[in-house]
Amino acid sequence: VTIIDGNGTGTIVYVTADNITISRFTIRNGYQYDGKGIHLHYSDGNNISSNIITLNKHGIRLEESSGNTIIDNDIISNDDGVRASGSNNNTINCNTISNNQRGIECAFFNVGNMISNNTIASNNATGIRLAHSDNNTISDNIITSNSFTGLYMDFCSSDLVSRNTVINNHIGIHLYDSTNSILRDNNMTGNSFNFRSEGIVLSGFIQDIDTSNTVDGKPIYYWVNQHNKQIPAD
Repeated sequence: VTIIDGNGTGTIVYVTADNITISRFTIRNGYQYDGKGIHLHYSDGNNISSNIITLNKHGIRLEESSGNTIIDNDIISNDDGVRASGSNNNTINCNTISNNQRGIECAFFNVGNMISNNTIASNNATGIRLAHSDNNTISDNIITSNSFTGLYMDFCSSDLVSRNTVINNHIGIHLYDSTNSILRDNNMTGNSFNFRSEGIVLSGFIQDIDTSNTVDGKPIYYWVNQHNKQIPAD
């Protein structure tokens, strides 16, 4: 494995071209200023795979970059493991994202991204956060032992959250003013607060959450516009 060491001077790998492959490097020590391990800036169709990315401000930063694949990387001990803004239709798959301040942060206008089959563990704040981002899919992840929230979605719409294992976080899944979220087959276990939905307007509570979602092995009953229902005793 080739080591690219930024020696604390700032961003290490800066990409503005399209269709580039970055694979089998250790990319480290980009902490000074706003240093990124890898920064994709208006850059599409790239493959970032099988790297170790550590000790940067942002491990991988996607800015106005779409159609990229981030797969099979170890992203550890950065401030943000992966941070995206204005970036669409990216795939973040089969990565280990751990011991960062924040695991994956998709903040502001990210659409159609797939975040799947990652292990997101022991980050100091959130495992995954979506903010102001719509029509994304979060599926088949193990989200565990993050100090604050496993999955936090605020001011989002129409995101699909399915088949995630969310265990031993402070808050498991937290929806805040996120409308029309679809939750299926998520398992929340051993979190201090397993599930939370809140908002400041009524529409922020309108979700599609069925009983395939479980808390400590018991189904969630999340009813919208239902009357005369009774939650089963078990």
